[in-house]
Amino acid sequence: PTKSINFIKNKYEIFNFRLKKPINNSICIFIGSCYVETNLISKKNYISLLKKILEKEKKLIYICHPREDIEKFGDISAIKVIKSQYGIEDYYNSLDYFPSKTIGIYSTAYFSLKKHFPHISDSLFMIDLRKYYKISSKLNNEYDYALNYIKEYVIWNQKKKSYMNSQHQEYQ
Repeated sequence: PTKSINFIKNKYEIFNFRLKKPINNSICIFIGSCYVETNLISKKNYISLLKKILEKEKKLIYICHPREDIEKFGDISAIKVIKSQYGIEDYYNSLDYFPSKTIGIYSTAYFSLKKHFPHISDSLFMIDLRKYYKISSKLNNEYDYALNYIKEYVIWNQKKKSYMNSQHQEYQ
């Protein structure tokens, strides 16, 4: 016999009391991913990508993915790396402000941030790696879906794209 399972919808009411926080225009957060650890992008290209973002943003707070190795960042001083045992929602809840931008590669964190903090939806940006590197086509569905809901973050123009693709080959 099958046991009955009752599901309870979590409305995340704990986050509602922190909705009225100012935006800090000097803070940009990057949602980390374990793409290097799972061989979807090389460490060299991932670091190159972060450095290109730093050219535009100047400083980043990098929130590590739980399965991410923080050693890959080396000594990039403009990145403050945070490895937390809690989710990104808890990190945002603990801040006294909201960042001006939240950038990253595909992550389900975008959807939970939109759910918990709907007023920051316009400051969430996703990088479409397919435009900069050759990556596995297995990610197409996730990327296409996410880009229907999250604004795209453009790193460099199309002229540089062909140069970058010729310099950095990725996995198919």
